[in-house]
Amino acid sequence: MVQIGDKVRFLDAVGGGRVTAFRGKDTAMVEDEDGFEIPCLISQLVVVSDEADERARGHVHAKQAPPRSLPDSAMRGSQEFSDTKKAPEPVKAEEPATAVPVTPKWSELPVEKGHAPLKEDAAGDTLSVSLAFLPVDLKHLSESDFECFLVNDSNYQLTYLLLSNGDKGKTAQTFKLAGSIEANTKMRLFTVAHSELEELEHLALQLLAYKPAKTFKLQSPMHIDIRLNADRFWKLHAFTENDYFDTPALLQAVVRDGRPWLPMVLDEKRIAEGIREKTRDVKANRPAAAEHRQTPAKPAKPWPQVEPMEVDLHIDALIDSTAGMDAASILQYQLSVFHKTMNAHIHELGRRIVFIHGKGEGVLRKELLAELRRFYPACTANDASYQNYGGGATMVTIHQGK
Repeated sequence: MVQIGDKVRFLDAVGGGRVTAFRGKDTAMVEDEDGFEIPCLISQLVVVSDEADERARGHVHAKQAPPRSLPDSAMRGSQEFSDTKKAPEPVKAEEPATAVPVTPKWSELPVEKGHAPLKEDAAGDTLSVSLAFLPVDLKHLSESDFECFLVNDSNYQLTYLLLSNGDKGKTAQTFKLAGSIEANTKMRLFTVAHSELEELEHLALQLLAYKPAKTFKLQSPMHIDIRLNADRFWKLHAFTENDYFDTPALLQAVVRDGRPWLPMVLDEKRIAEGIREKTRDVKANRPAAAEHRQTPAKPAKPWPQVEPMEVDLHIDALIDSTAGMDAASILQYQLSVFHKTMNAHIHELGRRIVFIHGKGEGVLRKELLAELRRFYPACTANDASYQNYGGGATMVTIHQGK
């Protein structure tokens, strides 16, 4: 608010003076330094103090601000902070940087570390994988639970995927578990109750093999269908001594000689058809047996009572692979092993031989008994110990030679 006696300066012109009077509401009379009164709009006047007016004329210097304490970095040649007449701009706080994921370059990808180099042998470069089942209570197989292990007997680390197709071979799969197992080691996968064993009859395992710490020979990814016979889990002889565990275990091959182990599935109808197609004359099939009947029998020698010998006629216990063999050929091979065993021990009076043929559909057992009556009528046959073999074996006793 401009009043009479105030020192004022003009906004739109150089100079100023002191207000001496007013002319109306909007105009004031300003006396300049020479004593002349100049009319001027009040809105064009600015009231100033005596010191400001003198400073505007250059007669009074502005007061200097006291020196400020500056950091060393600001004192080292910084023109902005060394000029005391220029106020420093406020320092803005740095915003935290947002982490941006960086994609590594191929050349920067590290070789996996964390374990000592594994001892390898030449045989270990051929994949060999098994499932192993250990009974929790070996003395009570009919009630015991079983621990399942994955055994990797090779120099490759494996990434595995375990699936279940409980619908007996249908394409629908159910995911069970996945993981990784190091080379030349074994890993516990799960524990299964005795009442759940039938659910394991149709499993599938997928495998990827590699060596994380060195170059290696490429192995093809594998998908293996696994067929487990639940009846084997309560047969004591199915649990055998092995190189992987201190106790007997039931071993199921998964990969052998670097190839998936294909299970043998016997179809009763196909076996019967194969037998009809490949039926031959008895003399043509068993020339050695026919000749032997005409040869005078050697005197029978008493055989001391000892534990019966076992002969496992399961095809996977006799040969490594059934590739190229149909069901009838497999049956004929099993019967040839039966005849070879009988002829080797036919003169051992009192000798007992347990032929393990499995419970299955009974085809092999039926043919075995027919062959026994036809070629070895002096020998007797009985079901082997049910406790030990569960109805899947026949014990033959040799009383006299042919």
